[in-house]
Parts: sequence; structure tokens; C-alpha cells
Amino acid sequence: LNKALLLITESGANLTPEALACHQKLGECSYQKGDYDEAAEHYNKCKEIISNIDKVDGETVVLIQQKLAKALEKSKRFSEAKRASQESLDLANDFLDPGHPLVNVGFRMHMALLQKTNAPGSEIEAIEAQISKLERMPAKSISVSDEVSQHVDYLSGSFKLENIEKQRMLNQAKTRMSQGQLPSERKKSALVPVIIGIVLFCLVGGG
Repeated sequence: LNKALLLITESGANLTPEALACHQKLGECSYQKGDYDEAAEHYNKCKEIISNIDKVDGETVVLIQQKLAKALEKSKRFSEAKRASQESLDLANDFLDPGHPLVNVGFRMHMALLQKTNAPGSEIEAIEAQISKLERMPAKSISVSDEVSQHVDYLSGSFKLENIEKQRMLNQAKTRMSQGQLPSERKKSALVPVIIGIVLFCLVGGG
């Protein structure tokens, strides 16, 4: 892919659908390797190409924007990730049917990002309201590409893993609290016979 991109660039065709496809694939490869900054560079290059060519379908535009937001989040560039995520919502609103899988998963990704960055409650509530609205809409059967299906499955899985991790941390906190309380309770229980003995001694002594 790098060689193909080099040939495309040297031929002066660096703002073409072919270059777009190369940067998409390289962005995905970089992300899978854990090089999130490099992935973000490729997705930003995709955006530049999209702005210079015609006939790029809305699904591809939104998909690339969501992948950019996720790469930035993974790279812990949270302020950039939030802006990119919000832009993905705006693009989805412009280009996609509300029932499209990328719309729902985009809102969920954005909410998770807001929660992770301790955003104001009003922002989170606004996104929750949008998600609730989408869930109340009649279900539609919308055909999507394999790439979109894989992306949606990946994000949906990451949301579940995050929820599992949050639950695990909550359970650990509860366990620590419980363990912290038990010793004091045991101490109190151990003191009861001692106190009773002292009281009896005093009563007997007093008699």
C-alpha cells in the first residue's frame, strides 16, 4: 500500500479516489498496529482528498470522520477527538438517514467520549436524548458495506467492553468498602465479651 501510494503521489494523482482508498487502508492498518497518531494522519489526508474530489458517498465521509475521532481518542488527544466526533454527527445529519447504523453508533461514541472526558452533564443529557429519540424511531432495513458493518460491530463491542470495565471497577470499589468495614465490625464484636466481663466484675465486686 505504501508503494502504491508513493506511485500515486509521484504521478501527481495524490488527490484522487485511488489515493483516498490507499489512505483509508493505511489508516486502518496503522490503527490495528496501535499507531493511532499515524492513523489520524491518514484519515485527515482522506478528508483533504474528499474536499477536492466529487462523488464521494456520504457513508464513506461519515465513516472516515468517525474513524478519525476514534484514532484521536485512542491517542488521548481528547479535545481533538471531541471536535472530530461532533463533526461526524453533523455529517451524519447531512448525509445519512436517521436509521443508518452509523448514526446511532456515532451518537453512542460521542456520549462515551463525553463521559470519559467529564463533560458537563447538560452535554451528555442532550446526546442521551438524541439516542433515546433514535431508539423510538421505527426500525429500518438499510444496506451497508462490509467495512461499515465491521466498524459498527467494533464500536458496539468497545462500548460493551467499557461498560464491563466500569462494572468491574464498581464491584472492586464495593468489595474494598466491604472489606474496610469488616475489620471494624469484627473489632466491635470482639469487644462485646470484654465489656460484659468488666460489667459483671464490677457488679460482683460491688456486691
